[in-house]
Amino acid sequence: QTERIDVHEFTSTVDMLPTLLEFAHHPKPAWAEGEIMPPYSNQINDRRLVYSFNTLGADDQQPFRIGNFSLTLNGYKLIYIYGWGELEGREHLELYDLVNDPEELHNLVDERPDILAELYEAAQQTIAAGAEIPNE
Repeated sequence: QTERIDVHEFTSTVDMLPTLLEFAHHPKPAWAEGEIMPPYSNQINDRRLVYSFNTLGADDQQPFRIGNFSLTLNGYKLIYIYGWGELEGREHLELYDLVNDPEELHNLVDERPDILAELYEAAQQTIAAGAEIPNE
């Protein structure tokens, strides 16, 4: 590589394996998650969901009833915190437009209920699917 390439698509650590396998000219196994990182792939998935989940303090033998969850989709980021005693049964939600507010300074929860609803539903589905996976 002779020049710098800036990549602005959202990626995740699970993208490392498919990207390295692509460099090595090996196929991605069916069990592997992730996608080949841009700019090494010509396919851009506009509906790609990138998330992180912290379940520190949760019982690893039970469904996730406590956690910090971050989900990015279509340039918006939802932060969803739930189950912590300090919340007294409430949920804490934050919504940011990462394209126009990359520093996450302006919470859009009250201004964009349409996007909040879409990302909240995606978060619920992702958390429910994760609860099916044994925590090791």
